[in-house]
Amino acid sequence: MKGLWNGRLGSLVLLGIASLPLGGSHLRAQQPNLPPEVIAYADTILYNGKILTADDAFTIVEAVAIRDGKFLAVGKADRITPMAGPKTLRIDLKGKTVTPGIVDLHQHPFTEGMMLIWDQKWLPEIPHRRYGEEWLSTDEALQGIKSAVAKAKPGELVLLPRTYVQGEITARGGIGRNICQQLTLAQIDAVSPDTPVFFVGIVNLSAFAVNSKAASLIQPFLPPGERMFREEGKSCLATGGDIDGVLPASVQAVNDYIYWATPLEDQMVSFRAASQAISARGITLAKEHTALPLITGIRELWARGELTVRMRMPFPLTPVVSGQTVQVPPEQAETLFRRVGNLSGVGDDMLRFVGIRPPAIGGNMIGGDVWTIDPKIRPYPDRWGNASPYGGREGEGGAEAFRGREALVQAVRFGWDVSADHTVGDRAVAEVVK
Repeated sequence: MKGLWNGRLGSLVLLGIASLPLGGSHLRAQQPNLPPEVIAYADTILYNGKILTADDAFTIVEAVAIRDGKFLAVGKADRITPMAGPKTLRIDLKGKTVTPGIVDLHQHPFTEGMMLIWDQKWLPEIPHRRYGEEWLSTDEALQGIKSAVAKAKPGELVLLPRTYVQGEITARGGIGRNICQQLTLAQIDAVSPDTPVFFVGIVNLSAFAVNSKAASLIQPFLPPGERMFREEGKSCLATGGDIDGVLPASVQAVNDYIYWATPLEDQMVSFRAASQAISARGITLAKEHTALPLITGIRELWARGELTVRMRMPFPLTPVVSGQTVQVPPEQAETLFRRVGNLSGVGDDMLRFVGIRPPAIGGNMIGGDVWTIDPKIRPYPDRWGNASPYGGREGEGGAEAFRGREALVQAVRFGWDVSADHTVGDRAVAEVVK
């Protein structure tokens, strides 16, 4: 904020306002040809509160004047309120505190937002929980599935953002079990015989399990030779959603289907609600590597001027052989980046691509994996209660902990920035920098 009112231009503008009893309208009345942008009233004034400026001294002031989306001035109310004009929005804070907008550099706001919308649509009678991912019991799960199916229109996809059944709390931590490990495919089909049901998780908005009706819709999208289910009689997709953004064929096939099965215009209600929910938390800028189809909805909000939070997103290219974004096989990376060029920074202040993102290097803290140089003090359990390994997912050598290294090198060679969101641990950071 400091530069907005301490700079020479800002000082001149404020001096001009202070010296003119009638403000900008008086100046324009004397000089009718003067463009209105030269000087004008504030658009919004907040006063009678505690405003955290976040300047070098972390000053707290009583009032702030805003014009054209920028801070015009901050200070005591008796100095700021005269900057209001006939059309200025005046907000009496009544002692409340105003903070700078929250910048979240690793978050999945639209992922969480969409899950919340689905939770409210399909399971309004069940209290929303963190991420909405858990059922308290198998009985609650079966009742919830049955209730959601009853709400569905013919042919409508039921997307349930609940993938785990709450497990026992032990000395190793909470052990949540995937719903497909707790309920057989036959049990799920019994309460949803004719309606496609997908159990979608927080990880890249990817499905962990489906019923038989949903599987019949997805089968044509599977590559030849790939199987749908992990094992006979279970609803688990083959290997399930992966914590590092690298998804198996069955999970990718579900994503390829469900996000295009509904016309975009019908999905915009959810996208708007997700955007507004993010803003309601005080977040003004978020960085998200997201499920690829969500980019279409986010882009549509941006194009219509309805995006309420600034978004920074890695370009949807992943330098690995398999992934939830567009794949860049190492042997094709040099040709691709030579022809495409550098797209880092493309966009505007509301929506901008910020480089290329490798998959998780060293793992993901939510899974308990960290790629370290020195041995860990103890093997912390992951969210499933399993002991996390030392040295990345593949042991001390870390041979597989940095997938996509060759393609990433080619991207950097042709000017791309790197957005290493899931680079966890000192060894992981050292490998990326190297």
